[in-house]
Amino acid sequence: MSSSAQPPAVENIQPYPRKFDGFIMPNIKNFTLTSGPGGPPCEVQHDVPALVFSAGGLIRRRNFYHIFDDGLIPLFITVNTIFRPDQEFVIVAS
Repeated sequence: MSSSAQPPAVENIQPYPRKFDGFIMPNIKNFTLTSGPGGPPCEVQHDVPALVFSAGGLIRRRNFYHIFDDGLIPLFITVNTIFRPDQEFVIVAS
């Protein structure tokens, strides 16, 4: 959150790696990210970046191949691409 007087920036995302999968995408919850004040105060705050991830399609399939191949491996690659090895971060999972 920013402490400046600028209006909050809003971005909607669908955090799932297989956006072309028409069977799963209706089950994936959209997230609305807001960069400024506007809601009730958070009970837990972090001073590290977050990675937003949805496991909705993985759980529905109940197939370990898809859980690893379509979810956990891309998550691992993304984390290791974006963050330094010694950097802390939070995974926000839905």
